[in-house]
Amino acid sequence: MLRLADAWTWDFWLADDGRSYHLYFLKAPRHIGHPDQRHWNASIGHATSPDLAAWTVVSDAITPSDSPAFDDIATWTGSVVRGRDGTWFMFYTGVGPADPAPKQRIGLATSADLHHWSKHSGSPVLESDSRWYEQLPDALQPDEAWRDPWVLADPDGDGWHMLVTARACDGPADQRGVIGHARSDDLIHWQAQPPLSRPGEGFGHLEVPQVEVVGGRPVLVFSCLGAGLSDKRRKAGMPGGTWCLPCDSPLGPFDVKRAVRITDESLYSGRLVSDRTGRWTMLAFRNHGLDGRFIGELADPMPIGWATDGSALTLDVAEPMTDALPGRSSLPHNTGGFQMAQIVLNHVEKAYTGGVRAVDDLSLDVKDGEFMVFVGPSGCGKSTALRSIAGLEEITGGTISIGDRIVNDLPPKDRDIAMVFQNYALYPHMTVEQNLAFGLQLRKTSKDEIKRRVDEAAKMLGLEPYLKRKPAALSGGQRQRVAMGRAIVREPQAFLMDEPLSNLDAKLRVSMRASLNQLHERLGVTTVYVTHDQVEAMTLGDRVCVLRDGRLQQVDTPQALFEAPVNLFVAGFIGSPAMNFVSAELVRDDGAAVTFAGYKLPVPADVLKNKPGLADYFGKQVILGIRPSDFEDATLGNTSRGMMRVTAGVTEELGSEIMVIFTIDAPHVEHASLAQAAEVSDDEDEAAAALVGGKSLWTARVSKESRVKNGAPLELAVDTRYLQFFDPASGLSIGHPLAAAGLAEQ
Repeated sequence: MLRLADAWTWDFWLADDGRSYHLYFLKAPRHIGHPDQRHWNASIGHATSPDLAAWTVVSDAITPSDSPAFDDIATWTGSVVRGRDGTWFMFYTGVGPADPAPKQRIGLATSADLHHWSKHSGSPVLESDSRWYEQLPDALQPDEAWRDPWVLADPDGDGWHMLVTARACDGPADQRGVIGHARSDDLIHWQAQPPLSRPGEGFGHLEVPQVEVVGGRPVLVFSCLGAGLSDKRRKAGMPGGTWCLPCDSPLGPFDVKRAVRITDESLYSGRLVSDRTGRWTMLAFRNHGLDGRFIGELADPMPIGWATDGSALTLDVAEPMTDALPGRSSLPHNTGGFQMAQIVLNHVEKAYTGGVRAVDDLSLDVKDGEFMVFVGPSGCGKSTALRSIAGLEEITGGTISIGDRIVNDLPPKDRDIAMVFQNYALYPHMTVEQNLAFGLQLRKTSKDEIKRRVDEAAKMLGLEPYLKRKPAALSGGQRQRVAMGRAIVREPQAFLMDEPLSNLDAKLRVSMRASLNQLHERLGVTTVYVTHDQVEAMTLGDRVCVLRDGRLQQVDTPQALFEAPVNLFVAGFIGSPAMNFVSAELVRDDGAAVTFAGYKLPVPADVLKNKPGLADYFGKQVILGIRPSDFEDATLGNTSRGMMRVTAGVTEELGSEIMVIFTIDAPHVEHASLAQAAEVSDDEDEAAAALVGGKSLWTARVSKESRVKNGAPLELAVDTRYLQFFDPASGLSIGHPLAAAGLAEQ
């Protein structure tokens, strides 16, 4: 770890001379006050280490130049490579004055020993090119992104390449983040090239890019804060952090919409580095603590490797969180007695008398340290599955493993799990402290150990002021924290939580969701969480398991469920407001299009390409799905993709956005999957249809800047890149890889 007493540290990069690792990092003095001001006071520090853990700070490497200069305000993130003559080249971001905002350019310095650096010529070696990249004064953001140069040799020996944090000059305003590209023959003369990724793929920024070959496979690593994600990802509850993307070549092209998050925002600007044994590790800086305050220090290296399915890099060990901020617990992340455990359900069944199957052939692998959410409508089997893992229900088929043990025949007390219930289950005559300690006392734990665990859990959960109170004197949120604390002091292999927030009011549920997220990041313990609330599922889960009638429908990341549902049920259940559906026809009139209710929307070529089998439906009926978030008021949105003219029936102004409810002249789609996803009966479905005269009721989510009013005509722009198509008979998503086999059997 590297923590400076008088300065914050954040983004960094490394060089290895074979004897020592050289760490170059951004630094700014703490006396400037607010950490947000650090960016405009940044210089490049330098430290060395034999092992990537114990660092010795040496003289600064690069500082801002005297005015006037392209880097006289600040010097930001870069990279170091060694030229063919042995000279070390450092490429860094220079920030200098410009109108109307400071401008980012790429600078160069050289060194013979990695300690003493000379800036090259006093001029930048690369600036952005307006043919491909957003520039001031036309930029949609307050700055012109052209920073964080990562330089690598061409894989075929043909010169050098530079990857840059950049924004494209076209695309949705919230999704213009791209991997910029430049090329050089000699590391001195550079020419900008088109970006290696496309805008419109979910990110406003792709910061601190890096490409390495790990285990023989190229992988792109970049960072993006939650505030830099697209509106759609933010509304779906996606947090930011450090991301990775397996790729075919170190030079892309990079399909960044498929990137997977490695860390949350508490660890940022992750970098891959190989240690002396050849093992790959990740370094990152500590961005903020549980209290939200900026930390600004380098964390210890974390081993990293490919997930078993090869889909992404995963951290082998959760990162310790041991900063010295006031009020923080001293309990290390994923230590102090916690042993993470994989939970494996293999063809699990639970049948009751009369043949009712509450759980039907459920197979699922919950990874070590993963937060897995079970979600679905009432009666889908989610609580039964959880209780089966706990041993509170005896399964009638299959096996359940926790860690390295099959636990089918073990009673709940021997499964090394801890449960948190909806109703708190606190002892009313005991104080908070006694409630926390009671389970440990029954297990004959020593008094000193009980005190240690209770004190640490109380610190972690903010319960120290309430230890002497009884449950009746606590609020609902405080009681739920006590219930969680009682589970934490057990130090189990896994937490099982059965709708623990459902008794809380809406505002308190939001804050408790955040607390649960932070708690899991802090402890790193395998957690299975049951909820009927899809917002909880989307905001809490590393992955979400959607159940229907006891059967697994789809398990994936929240964003993947939202963007690529496997069938009508998942599409209708995930997302709030729900996806809009209509029976439609796929046609080839002057290009691929889909027609319905008097409307005609173009189907982009990329949609046809990325949905194998969709072309087979030309001239046939499909069920079309459009998310409310894929609409925008045409006066504000991109009208080049598709348009719908409607009459706004009802508008709901929610402050940050407006919900527009309108009808289209097409009957409501009747499908068992949709009725069950909406948790309505056939009678309720018919009654709703009657209220709108046999038409379909749709919802659009538009910007708060829209001037739409009740009863007024409205032109809606439709983002046709995200159109969803479903087979009317099976309800399966056309082109989804998990649905292909089912469609082929029809």
